Amino acid sequence: MPMVFKKMLIAVDGSPCSENAAKHGLELATTLQIPVALFSVIDRSQEIIPTDLEVKPIQTGTFLEEQARKNIRHIMEKFVPRTMEGQVQEILTEGLPREEILRKLKDWQAEILVVGTHGRKGLAHLLLGSTAEYLVRHAKIPVLVIPYDGPDV
Repeated sequence: MPMVFKKMLIAVDGSPCSENAAKHGLELATTLQIPVALFSVIDRSQEIIPTDLEVKPIQTGTFLEEQARKNIRHIMEKFVPRTMEGQVQEILTEGLPREEILRKLKDWQAEILVVGTHGRKGLAHLLLGSTAEYLVRHAKIPVLVIPYDGPDV
């Protein structure tokens, strides 16, 4: 029996990689005619940098939230076809992205997750880790990982 999805969650973070994933995820959701949530997590761990002996904030929470909302609106305007209007929800939260994505999958009862990946290998992958890889290993639903090779979005 073929697998039929009823709800899709697309994780976006404002990067070209996640924009590419959103484009492809929205194309699939349009074909399947299923509701979609564009989900973005404000990662507070990214807003401080060490300077000398102090740690200073580099952006305020309001700025990060405005950027996340702007990124989601950009994706909505660029990739959501008229036939999907009203079926795409915007969801924004804060925390650690991989934990919040897993939590939202369960809370929203998504049946498929779409994420992007930079496709890093070797040392870059080891040092930076991979949210996509973590999600593939820990999600209880299918995860569609969209690779990103360049600015074709």
